Amino acid sequence: MRNHPYDKLKDHKYEKGIFKSPINQVNNIKLYNWRNDCLPDFIWIALILNYYNREDAFLKLSLIFKGIEDSSFQFDSLQLSYIFSLDKPHQIEFYNIILKYLDIDVLSPLTIVFNQNQLFKEYFTIESFNVEDKLFILGNIVENYGTNKSDGATDVQYIILTFYFLIRKNIHLTEKTSEIGDYLYKYPKTPHENDEMRIYRPTVRSMFGAVQHDIYQYHPEFIRLFWKELLEIGGCNLRYGEYINHFVLDENFIEDVKLEFQKLIIENSETEIEDSRFNVIIGSSVYALKVLNELVECNLRNKVMGRLGLRILIEVYITLKFNQKKEQEEPKIWEEYQEYGIGKYKMILIKAREVNEFENSHLNTELIDALINEQNDEMFLNVEVRYFKKDIRNRANDVGEKELYDLYYDYESNYAHGLWGAVRESAMLKCVNPLHLGHNVPDVQLNHGLADVLPDAIMVFKKLLSFIDDNYSLSEKFISKYEVKK
Repeated sequence: MRNHPYDKLKDHKYEKGIFKSPINQVNNIKLYNWRNDCLPDFIWIALILNYYNREDAFLKLSLIFKGIEDSSFQFDSLQLSYIFSLDKPHQIEFYNIILKYLDIDVLSPLTIVFNQNQLFKEYFTIESFNVEDKLFILGNIVENYGTNKSDGATDVQYIILTFYFLIRKNIHLTEKTSEIGDYLYKYPKTPHENDEMRIYRPTVRSMFGAVQHDIYQYHPEFIRLFWKELLEIGGCNLRYGEYINHFVLDENFIEDVKLEFQKLIIENSETEIEDSRFNVIIGSSVYALKVLNELVECNLRNKVMGRLGLRILIEVYITLKFNQKKEQEEPKIWEEYQEYGIGKYKMILIKAREVNEFENSHLNTELIDALINEQNDEMFLNVEVRYFKKDIRNRANDVGEKELYDLYYDYESNYAHGLWGAVRESAMLKCVNPLHLGHNVPDVQLNHGLADVLPDAIMVFKKLLSFIDDNYSLSEKFISKYEVKK
C-alpha cells in the first residue's frame, strides 16, 4: 500500500462534517497541481531537458538565461502564457535567443497544441515532423515530467527557481538558509543516481512549493485550451479491469453448511416455534447463506452485486452479535427485532394500499399482507422507525468489529448507494494516454471487471459460523475441516 505523508486520520481536522486534509487547513494560499496547472506553462523547459542529456540541457538553459538577461526588454516569466502575451518584436527576440542555442525540432512538438499562435508556428514548424511523433514526445513529457516528485519535474522546478534567483533576483536566501543555497548550487552538477540527491531533490521541491504563490501566475484559459487541444488530437487508450480469481472455494462448503444448519434445526425443533432467539439467529444465517450461494452460483465475484452481497453478510453478522450482547439487559430483544422487521413491511403495505398499482411489479402486496398477519392481526402491530438507537458503525464498535465496518462495510456501502467512488471504480474506464490527464470514459460495453469479493465474503461468513457455534454448537468435524475458529 502506498504511503502518503498525510495518511493518518488524526492529521485531518474535523470541522462541520468534513475531515480537512492538512494541506487544506492552510489559509489564504492557493496551491496549484503541478501536472494539470503548471506543466503546460513550463513544458518547453521539459522538452529541452528531455531532448539533450542533463548536463547539456542545463548548459543550454543557462546560455538562454544569459541571452534573456542581455535582451532589450525586461523578461518577467518563463511561463508560455506570458511569452505568448508579449508583443511581436519581443516574442521574435525571445525566439531568436532560443534558436541560437537549441535545435528547431526541440520545441516543434508544441506547434500541434499552440496552432493559433502564428508567430510560434512560423519559427518552430517542421513540415516533415508528423503529428504522431509529436504526440508521442508530448506524451513522454507529461508522463516523465508530470509527476511532482519525479526527477524530471524537479529539474524543471530547479530551472524555474534559478531564473528567479539569478535573472529576476526576487528570491533571496538569508544566512539561515545558506545551506539551501549550497544544495541548489550542487544540484545541477550531481547525477540523480547519487545519494546526495535524496536531500537535494526534496529541497528543490520544497523551495518551489514555498515560493510558488509568488512566482507563478495561473492563467486558467491558457491551461484549459492546452489540455483541450491534446484531448481532441490524440485517441484514448482505455484500461479495463481484468482480474484472475486465485481464491478457490471448497466445492462442498455450501452443501456442508446446509447440513449443519439442518442438524441445528432438527435439534431445536421442539422449541423452534416459540424461540425467537433461535429463529432470528438461524433464519438470518440461512438468509446470509442464500446470499453467499447466489454470489457463488451466479458468479458475482467480480460484479457490483457481489459487493452488495458482502455488505449484507456483514450487516447480518454485526446485527446478530449486537443483539446477543444486549439480550441480558433487554430480554425481549429478539422478539422486538422480529416485530421491527415485520413493522417495516407493514409501513410498505400501508403506502402500497394508497397507490394500488403494481402490475408487473415484484412487490407482491398479497404476500406482504400474509406475512404481516401470520402471527397477529396487523391492527396490533406498531411500526418502529427508530428501533436501533445506534447506527451500524456504533454497533460494529460495540461488538469489537470496528475494522470490519471501517474497511469493508463502509466500502461496500458506496456501491449500495451508487456513490461516485463506486461508480468511478466499476462503470468508468481510465484513459492511460498521458495527454488526456487520466480522464474517464463510461464503460458502455460493460467489460470492466472488479476484484474478487469471494475471499472476503467467506471470511465474514466464517465469522458468522463461529458466532453460531458459540451459541448452538456446530460439529467438530465441520469446524476443523473449514477452520471456522481460525
